[in-house]
Amino acid sequence: IHLAGYNVYRNGIKQNEALLASTSYTDNSIDADATYKVTAVYDKGESAYSNEAQVTVSDGITEQVSPDIENNVFYDLSGRRVNISKKGIYIQNGRKIILK
Repeated sequence: IHLAGYNVYRNGIKQNEALLASTSYTDNSIDADATYKVTAVYDKGESAYSNEAQVTVSDGITEQVSPDIENNVFYDLSGRRVNISKKGIYIQNGRKIILK
C-alpha cells in the first residue's frame, strides 16, 4: 500500500481540492466552533476518519469593563499613548478596552 496524501474535513466538508502531502494544515476561515477530521488516501482508497479535533476561536478578550474616562490615559495596540476620540480598541491600566 502506498500513501498518496491526506484529506481534511471541517464540519464534515472536505476542505482541500488536491491531496495534501503535509501532516499540517492551516485553515484561514473564521468558524468559531469547528470540528476537524482527517483521512489518509492510499493507492487502494481512502481510510476511515481520524479522531475528531474541536477548535474554538477566541478574540482574546475575556472580560468586559467600562473605561475609566476620568483617568484618560489610553494606549493603542502598538503601545502609543493616545487621546480617545473614536470607536476602537485601546489599552487602559493593562486591559483591553473596546469603545463602541
